[in-house]
Amino acid sequence: MPANSLVCTALFGDLKALSNDSIILLLSNDSKGDPVMIPRVTRRDVEKFLTTVQRLLSDEKFDIDNDFFLIKSRKNDTEHSTPYTLLSLDYDVYDVISVIKALDVEDFSEIKIDEDDPNPPLLYVFGKIIEDKEVYIKIKCRELDDATQVICVSFHFAAWNMKYMFRK
Repeated sequence: MPANSLVCTALFGDLKALSNDSIILLLSNDSKGDPVMIPRVTRRDVEKFLTTVQRLLSDEKFDIDNDFFLIKSRKNDTEHSTPYTLLSLDYDVYDVISVIKALDVEDFSEIKIDEDDPNPPLLYVFGKIIEDKEVYIKIKCRELDDATQVICVSFHFAAWNMKYMFRK
C-alpha cells in the first residue's frame, strides 16, 4: 500500500474500534451488512483530510485521468446537478480541482455516509461561494492497490443554505 493511502486510512483508523464517545450517528450498514458509524469530526480531522487531498492533487505524479474522478451524473433537479453547475460557471475538471485545492477548514459543513460506494464510506462536505452562489462539494479519498484517488461525488449549486461547522 502506498504511503499516501496510509494517510487516508489514518484519518480515522478502524471505525469499529472507536468508542461510543466518538460516535455521533449510526446511519446504515456497509455492503457486508456491518454498521457504518460516523465519527465526531474535529477541526484537526478536517485539516488532516484537506492536507491529504490537496497534497495528492498537487503532487508532481498526479495524473488527472487516474487519480481524480468527478461524478457528473444527472438528477431530476437539474439546477442542483454537477453538469448544470459546470456549464453555468463555465468550469471544467481543472477548475473543480482548483476549487478543491483552495478549500479550507472553514468551508467544511458535515460528514455523510456514501451509501452507493462504501469504499471508503465517509464523504466530506464543503461549501464555497463561487460567482455569488453557494456550491455544495462532496469529496472522499479512495485507496486502490497502488494509488489513492480523490473522488468528487458532488459539485453543484446548493439546494439549501449550508451550515459550516467551524465558521465563526
